[in-house]
Amino acid sequence: MKSTSKDTRGAKAPTRMHSSSLTPADALAMLASAVNYCRTAGLEVRAGNTTAGLTLCLPAARLAQHDENGEFVIAGASASSVS
Repeated sequence: MKSTSKDTRGAKAPTRMHSSSLTPADALAMLASAVNYCRTAGLEVRAGNTTAGLTLCLPAARLAQHDENGEFVIAGASASSVS
């Protein structure tokens, strides 16, 4: 990660796109970017097409379910130990 000496106190957080302005093509581009970040970090990412659609597999990752929410964690790590 690039480090800068710029003072960011009082800076506004970046705004998120409203879901109405996000197209399916935008979302797929974001997914492709995320897959590339995972691969750059050393995670194996497998992708394939099935009759149900695109399937992604990350053998070293798991979904940790918390009530209605979930988060991705490294296999073998508990969700609370991953930051």
